[in-house]
Amino acid sequence: MKRNDNVLKKTIYFLLVLSLTVSMFCGTVFAAGTLAASYNPSAGAVTVTGGSFDSSANIIAEIWYGTNMKAMGHAAVSGGAFATSLNTGVLASGSYKVRAADLNGGEYVETILNVSATNVSNDIKTGNTNSGGQETSPPVIVQQSRNGNTATISTTIASTVDASGAAHASVTLAQISSAIDAVGKTPPNTPVVIAIKVEASADARSVETAIPKSALNSICSSAAIRLTVSTPVADMTFDRASLKKIAGDITADVKLTASRVDPSTLSETDRNMTGGRPVYDFSLTSNNSGISELGGNVTVSIPYVLKAGEDANAVLIYHMNSATGKPEPVICSYANGKLTFVTNHFSKFYISYKKETFADVSGWYSGYVTYLAARGIMNGSGNQQFAPQAAITRAEVLKILANMSGADLAKYTVLPFTDVKKGDWYAPAAAWGYENGITAGSGGRFDPAVNITRQDLSVMLSRYSEKIAKYSLPKTSKVITFTDDNMISDYAKTAVYSMQQAGIISGRGTNIFSPRENATRAEASKMIAVYLQGMVKTY
Repeated sequence: MKRNDNVLKKTIYFLLVLSLTVSMFCGTVFAAGTLAASYNPSAGAVTVTGGSFDSSANIIAEIWYGTNMKAMGHAAVSGGAFATSLNTGVLASGSYKVRAADLNGGEYVETILNVSATNVSNDIKTGNTNSGGQETSPPVIVQQSRNGNTATISTTIASTVDASGAAHASVTLAQISSAIDAVGKTPPNTPVVIAIKVEASADARSVETAIPKSALNSICSSAAIRLTVSTPVADMTFDRASLKKIAGDITADVKLTASRVDPSTLSETDRNMTGGRPVYDFSLTSNNSGISELGGNVTVSIPYVLKAGEDANAVLIYHMNSATGKPEPVICSYANGKLTFVTNHFSKFYISYKKETFADVSGWYSGYVTYLAARGIMNGSGNQQFAPQAAITRAEVLKILANMSGADLAKYTVLPFTDVKKGDWYAPAAAWGYENGITAGSGGRFDPAVNITRQDLSVMLSRYSEKIAKYSLPKTSKVITFTDDNMISDYAKTAVYSMQQAGIISGRGTNIFSPRENATRAEASKMIAVYLQGMVKTY
C-alpha cells in the first residue's frame, strides 16, 4: 500500500510538471504577473506593458469597458518585454479590462485598470486654458471593435434637426485624422474599416452628413479598406474604388443624404409596385452638383420589418433604370431586420415583394428557389413545376448567368457557335457568354442541350465572378480535400475549391464532390443563390 502511494505521488508530480510546461510554452507566452496598464488623461491614452517568454512574439493589446472595445494596438517583444500605447481619448470613471495575447495564437492575459474622476485632467473636463494660454480641446474619441480579423474604428457625431424633420451632421477633419491615427496602430495585415456614426432620432425623415474633401483624401491615403456612414435611416459602406472616384471628382466638401420618401409624392405606378412598402432616396452632392455614378460599390443596409406572412427570400429592392424607365431588381439579402444591397450608383430604391410558388418544391433548397424566382433569375418549367431533381443544361445555366448580369441581351446578335441558331431562346445568352469569356464551347459547338456537370457549373460561375461581377470569392470555410479529388479535371480544380472555400458547395455525402455527375436544378439554385447572397455580405 505504501509503495502504491509513492507511485501515485510520483505520477501526480510528473503531471504537474508536464502541465506547467505545456501552459508555459503551448498556451500564453506571457510571464506571470507582468501585464500592467496606466492611463494618461492629458494624452488620452493607456500604456500597456508586459513581459513574455517568447522573444519572437507579436502582441495584441485591447482595452474594454463592459462589452465595448475602446482601443486596440500591437507591439513586438524585445528583451522579454513589450509596450504599446492605446489611443482611448478621455475615459469616464470606472473599471476597464485590459488584455493582451500573442497575435498568432494563445490565451489572453488580463488586468483591471481603474479610472477615477481624479485621474481626469481639469483642463480636459472643463476646457480651461492651459499654462500656454491656449484653449485645450477634448481629444477626439474613437472606438475600436473587431469582427473576425476585421477591425472597425468608429467616431460618433451629433446632429441637429430642422423644421422639416431632416437631421444634419458634420464630421470634422480632426475626427477622421484621429481615426486614421488609430488605423496605423492596428496589428499588421488587419483589414480596417473607418465608421462614422451619426446620432439622430430614429424617426428622422432624412439624415445629411457633411464630409470634408480633405477628410476623404486622408481616408483614401490611409490603409482603411472601407468607409461606413451609419444613420437611423440607413448604413452606407463605400469601398476603396468608390472613395477614390468620389474624392477625385469633387472640388469641395460632400454631403451624403439618406432619405425616407414620402409615399404621397410617388406616382400610382410606384405605389402599386411597392404595395405600401418603404421607398428610399440616396444622394451625394458637392458644390450643389449631384454625384450618381460612384465608380465602385456601396453596400447599403436599410431597416425593414417583414409583414405578416412575408417570406424574407421574396422581398426585393428595385431601382429605376434611367435608360429604359423600367424597374430593375437589385441583388439584396434580408437578415436581422435589415435589407442589404450593393449598388454602384445613387437614386431611389423601392422595396417590393414577389413570391413564386411551385407544387414540387420543398426541403433544403426551397429558400434558394424562392430567392431566385422572385428576382426572375431562375424560373420554373411550367404548370407550377420547378423540376428540382432534373438535370440542368448548359443553355439554362448560361441564360441564368446572363439574367444575373442585367445585360441587354438584345445587343448580342453575332452567333459564334455552329449549333446555335437565330431564334433559339438561348441564342442571345450564348452570344453574351462567348463575348464575355464565360464559355468558349468546343470545336465551334456550344452543346446547349447537354446537361452540365457539377465541376463545369463551378467553372462557369467562377468565370462569371471574375469577368462580369469583378468579385473575388471570399474564403469563409476551411479548405477540405474531396475524397474523389482525383476525378476533378485539372481545368476545374481551382474553381471547385474556390467555391468550396466560399461556402457555395460542400459536396454530396461525406466530402464527396461527384465532379462529373450532372448538376440538378436544386443544386444549381443553391450555388447561385448562396453566391449572390455572399456578394452582398462581402462588399
